[in-house]
Amino acid sequence: MPQIITPGDLTQPKIVTFKQLATALEPFLAVSNREATLELHDLWKMGAPTPDSGPGVEEKRILFPNQFSKWWKELCRRQGWDVTPQEAYRGRAAASH
Repeated sequence: MPQIITPGDLTQPKIVTFKQLATALEPFLAVSNREATLELHDLWKMGAPTPDSGPGVEEKRILFPNQFSKWWKELCRRQGWDVTPQEAYRGRAAASH
């Protein structure tokens, strides 16, 4: 499972493609509903695109940890999960919770 961010980076924005973000969170998104994936995409789109994003290049955007954490906590509340944003960032399997 790819790590999109390390625990030491949790206070820093992270540049990711949506594919990288969705792949890292796939265990969680697979057991939630499609709405969570759409919400995650909206959250990712809130970040500014990087200058190297453009035609023929997979778009990268800035993921802001505070926004992610707020969305993640709400998703966990709805799903009844006990997974911290840090664990989600590291791609911890939802099935173990």
